Amino acid sequence: MTRFIYMLTHHDVTVAHAVNVFDDVKDTGITSVGFKDVGLPFDKMRRLVTRIKQEEMSVFLESVSLTNDDAVDTAIRLGVDYFIGGVFRKSTLKRLTRQGIRYYPYAGRVVGHPCVLRGSIDEVVRDAREIAASGVVGINLLVYRYQDNVDQLVGSIQSAVDSPLIVAGNINSFDRIEQVLKWKVWGFTIGSAIFEGRFSERKNVANQISAVMAAVEKG
Repeated sequence: MTRFIYMLTHHDVTVAHAVNVFDDVKDTGITSVGFKDVGLPFDKMRRLVTRIKQEEMSVFLESVSLTNDDAVDTAIRLGVDYFIGGVFRKSTLKRLTRQGIRYYPYAGRVVGHPCVLRGSIDEVVRDAREIAASGVVGINLLVYRYQDNVDQLVGSIQSAVDSPLIVAGNINSFDRIEQVLKWKVWGFTIGSAIFEGRFSERKNVANQISAVMAAVEKG
């Protein structure tokens, strides 16, 4: 089953009250929780990771930085389970592998903040092939922040590489969740749309998450 990764983020920044939000939603049935490398000081990130691990959930740190070094240092110090996003570097792969942290870098040319994906489909596929050949665990793909045919993009990458895919960015409707499930990717992230109440008339975060999880189970 495709994994739903709940991100404690809004507009590509970790929310200031992330620990409190997590405590409010920890009993919804989620198993995978993530946050960005921006928005919280290190001590609050450490407290957040501690709480997530106390509940025996997987921890994802997503880097939105164009340079990885600080984010990688943070991931290692925090002891997260997955490091996703960021620009692929062999040195990053080596460091994370030594620490047992699974690496899912962005494929394609990622620019700006909030991040967007640029380049032709052929260029993104070529980058995905090179990254997959390096030995990373998988690839993070900003599908709904891409300006071209997203279905063709995902299909082309899945035909070119065997690596698991995480789809991230702007999954803000049940239609998009349904499409992600049809692609049978390894996982997908949602943050902002949950805080904006896109999935249930009952606006609290726990109800939003429950609605997304029900869609995943149904799909």
